[in-house]
Amino acid sequence: MTRVIIIVLALALGAGAGMAVCRMRSRDATSELARRTEQLGRENDQLRGERDQLVRELAESRRIAAELHDASERVRSELEGKLARLEQLVAALVGTRAAGTPSASPVAIATPVGGG
Repeated sequence: MTRVIIIVLALALGAGAGMAVCRMRSRDATSELARRTEQLGRENDQLRGERDQLVRELAESRRIAAELHDASERVRSELEGKLARLEQLVAALVGTRAAGTPSASPVAIATPVGGG
């Protein structure tokens, strides 16, 4: 009978010690998970902030590109108008020469090279 009591006590002590070790490991794991979750939350917030900053910078770049495109279109349009006016003046000068009125100085007409 004494042996049975000793065995039961040993089993009870072993179970108690095992439960205590499990609780300690469980608390350690839980606290580690909590720390890791908090760290991931901070990293997530940082990445979200960086992403938002990049989105703002991209929007600004797109706005600037649109403004540059509009400005270049205006300049191109102005240059086309000036080029048309120059072509009219050249045609008038060439027409005057053809009519027999000599020019005081020769007129050189530059033609653009390439398709540009």
